[in-house]
Amino acid sequence: MTNPSHRPGARHVARAPLSSTLKLLLPLVLVGAPAGSWAEPLTFSGALRAAETDSPDLAAKELGVRAARSAAIPAGALPDPKLFGGMEQFPISGPPAFSFDDDMTMVTVGVMQDVPNRATRRARVARAQAEVDVASAELRTHHREVAEATARAWLELFYVERRLAALGAVERENRILAETVPALIGSGTALPADSVSPGLESAALADRRAGLNSQGLKARAELRRWAGAAADEPLASASPTFAIDAAGLRAGLDDHPVLRAFEPALARAEAETREARAARRPGFGVQAAFHARNPDFGNMVSAQVTVDLPVFASRRQDPLIAAKALQASRIRVEQQAARRRLASELDAVLAEYGALAEELKRARDTTLPLARRKAELQLASFRAAKIPFEPVLQARREQVEAELKIIELEAKTAQRAARLALYFGSEQP
Repeated sequence: MTNPSHRPGARHVARAPLSSTLKLLLPLVLVGAPAGSWAEPLTFSGALRAAETDSPDLAAKELGVRAARSAAIPAGALPDPKLFGGMEQFPISGPPAFSFDDDMTMVTVGVMQDVPNRATRRARVARAQAEVDVASAELRTHHREVAEATARAWLELFYVERRLAALGAVERENRILAETVPALIGSGTALPADSVSPGLESAALADRRAGLNSQGLKARAELRRWAGAAADEPLASASPTFAIDAAGLRAGLDDHPVLRAFEPALARAEAETREARAARRPGFGVQAAFHARNPDFGNMVSAQVTVDLPVFASRRQDPLIAAKALQASRIRVEQQAARRRLASELDAVLAEYGALAEELKRARDTTLPLARRKAELQLASFRAAKIPFEPVLQARREQVEAELKIIELEAKTAQRAARLALYFGSEQP
């Protein structure tokens, strides 16, 4: 047989070694590969970091803090001066009517400056600083909310994928079973009605898979809301662990940002109250003017001082003072209510976490081993021709449900633990 490379007219092409070819192709493969195919899996901590740097919600809050700081700069400054001008004592009757020859007619140009009292200016400075503190407190609170929401979405997606993987193993077993049943029917160990059982089981598994796929899409969309494009990466294979200290969480509740946010809000209300009280003290204004007259007469200057007269305080300043004081009292009461609400919520989440942890332990230590043992015993009884095939399928379903229930309990337990650690404790796993 003739080698094709030595046929008449055939060109001989030299073949480079395989290693050299790979070296030449590797840069092209790297350039042409999709960006996500070489990305590292998205870990739980990585999702939290992505949300910290990519969340528009946090960026908006940070801009609010910067805006409050910028607005605080002129808080204690005097109002802008005012330039005024006009014509005074212009005659409209008598011999000099509509003439500038009168010795009293003048064109006036001057400057006015209002000077609020010192207490008012100090109160405005305090209020502006309180606004900065309020915005900063809201940012700290939102950091915890974003971290907790990101954690919840990541864990939801992680455990949905675990349930899908477990479901895939069950589907493979069901396909093997579907191939085995005809032989069992032929040997007389299974009834003809048993031939439809794998199909019914397959339909039920398909329904469950569709539901889990929907949950996964929703969880990834929620994760994308917080972590941005990083949410499109595959998740890491390890879930986080949290150390939950119930006593420590209760002891540190007063330092929670939600409660600490009331302090600058109260300081703002108190500063507004002081500003309202300061309005009962008179402020003053000054003005100076230059008066240009007919050249036959001399020019003039004038200066004057104005003083505020808060003589109707009972109908103006006093009601406003009372309103601001009531506002401060309202904030104090709201702080107490928020303290009780957070304490109640913390106790509720701790109770849920404890109950879920106990249920998960029972499921792992008792329910699943018993379900497996029952499936083994039913299969042994079937092989000994003591029972029909349907009880074997039912025992297998119970084992599958027990396995999926454990994953569901792990997801709920992890989500409660994440809320306790990140929202109430603000700790990274």
